[in-house]
Amino acid sequence: MMQRAGQRVSQAAFRLTFNEVATFAQGAEKPALVVAGGDGVVGACRLHDALDGDMRAVGYRAREPLRRPHLTLLYDRFRTKAFRVRELSWRVNDFVLIRSVPRERYEILGRWALSGP
Repeated sequence: MMQRAGQRVSQAAFRLTFNEVATFAQGAEKPALVVAGGDGVVGACRLHDALDGDMRAVGYRAREPLRRPHLTLLYDRFRTKAFRVRELSWRVNDFVLIRSVPRERYEILGRWALSGP
C-alpha cells in the first residue's frame, strides 16, 4: 500500500532548512539530540500530508500523528533546552520509503522523484 501511495504523490521539490538543536523524548533514558526547524520544514510537512492522504486513499490507516521534521544526531543521556544554530539546508528532490526494524539494517523499499527543477 505504501509503495502505491508513494507513486501517487505529486509535489514540487523544496528546500529543507534546519536551524535549531533540541532534545526529543525528554523522559527517555537516552533521548534523541536532533536538529529541527521552524518555517524551513514546511515542504516536508506538505510532503507528509500528501503521503498521509494518498496512503489513506489506498486503505492504510496511520497510527501515529505528524511528527516534527528533524534529523537525529545521536541518542544519549545528554539533554538540552532548544537553541538556535547556523542553518543547515539542502534541496529535497526525492523521497524514500525505508523499512526500519530495531537492530536490523534499513531496507529501501522505494524511491520517488519530486517534480520541478
